[in-house]
Amino acid sequence: MNDHKEEIMTEHKRFWEKVEKSNNDCCWLWTASKNHGGYGQFWVRNTFIRAHRYAYELSYGPIPEGKLCLHKCDIQGCVNPNHLYLGTQSDNMYDKCDRSTFDRKLCGHPKFYDEDLKFIRELGTRVPQKQLARMYISNQGAISRIINNLCYPTKGSCFSYSKL
Repeated sequence: MNDHKEEIMTEHKRFWEKVEKSNNDCCWLWTASKNHGGYGQFWVRNTFIRAHRYAYELSYGPIPEGKLCLHKCDIQGCVNPNHLYLGTQSDNMYDKCDRSTFDRKLCGHPKFYDEDLKFIRELGTRVPQKQLARMYISNQGAISRIINNLCYPTKGSCFSYSKL
């Protein structure tokens, strides 16, 4: 039992050694390995875990299934538990939009021009989404997100979303 406890303490110490801490109000930056999206990643128990998730769990306990660990500060490399909170994917998308960090590449199809978007939205109520997807060599999910302003939002549309 003591060996397991010691192993966990060593793991926690190893984690915090990779963090550049300042006061509780500032971001604590992950200084080790990062994934392609800029999020810190920590090698633990033979797998990578996102560093901010690990920091959250160390401070507050397990993250319930279906919940995400989100940043109040929008800094992917931040692991300050005071900057982290739990939410849903819907909360995450709302926050991205509300904070103007919405990325046009979120759809996975950054090839649409403004006139395409206008045309898709106009036809979206009269033409099946699968047909529009074939026209634009895309997929129905991307077309649906465009029609519903979940990606490539029209100016001001972000703030009209209601939190689910």
